[in-house]
Amino acid sequence: MNIFNFELKRSFFSMVGWTVGMLACVSVFMQGMFPIYSDSIDQIMIVMQSFPKEFLAAFGFSKEMFSFAGFYAFSFTYLTLLGVMFSCTVTLQIFAREKRSHSQEFLYAKPVTRQKMFAEKLAAVLVLLVVSNLVLVGWSVMVTIMAGENDLVGKIALASISVFCTELLFMAFVILYSVHARKVRTISGAAMAFAFAGFILSALSTLIDKVEMRYIAPFKYFDPFQAVINGTYEAQYVITAAVLFVAVMVVAARRYFNKDIRL
Repeated sequence: MNIFNFELKRSFFSMVGWTVGMLACVSVFMQGMFPIYSDSIDQIMIVMQSFPKEFLAAFGFSKEMFSFAGFYAFSFTYLTLLGVMFSCTVTLQIFAREKRSHSQEFLYAKPVTRQKMFAEKLAAVLVLLVVSNLVLVGWSVMVTIMAGENDLVGKIALASISVFCTELLFMAFVILYSVHARKVRTISGAAMAFAFAGFILSALSTLIDKVEMRYIAPFKYFDPFQAVINGTYEAQYVITAAVLFVAVMVVAARRYFNKDIRL
């Protein structure tokens, strides 16, 4: 049994669907909405002034969004939400497949170690995420070039990578959840719960506006505004994300290798 190939085939069309959705999100924001915003700055500023500052901050509205780079970073609040939902969905599909179909004993009876099973499932998830994000970065760069913003290509590509990095972090959270949960009833429900929890924590960290709050908001670890403005990410949050990712993956792997089967 080639677990890697099996999981890739079963989740391929899901990956295609989510990728098309993210590409559409980039097009809607940058090719559809941005020209309207850039031509109506004064009117939009008047509308924005009628809303509480907390509301605007929570949803990413700011003066910087009227530039191409700033509007692209603004769109990442919603692009990252889609990306995290995609990451959570395919991770649950792959790591909770046997648990949902009550066929764990069938898989574990095969002449393959749990370490190999875990590695092949993880490899399948990573391939799906990498392929999807390569397409996303390529499309973002293409949209930037079509807009005549060639000098921003490097920064836009770096900002696009923030989606992939955030997806990896949530992949680790979902693997940990899938190996500990007794039952995984619905893929979509659990994926949306993880994604919207991250979105809400991001909004709360912006509302409270304290440095320490960003450490509990995974959406903020790889800030696209920093990428498009300074061409880099903030080191302390990147390190936090890396440490958290490794710690969660180690705990999840140990649980997967040693857990008892519940029939």
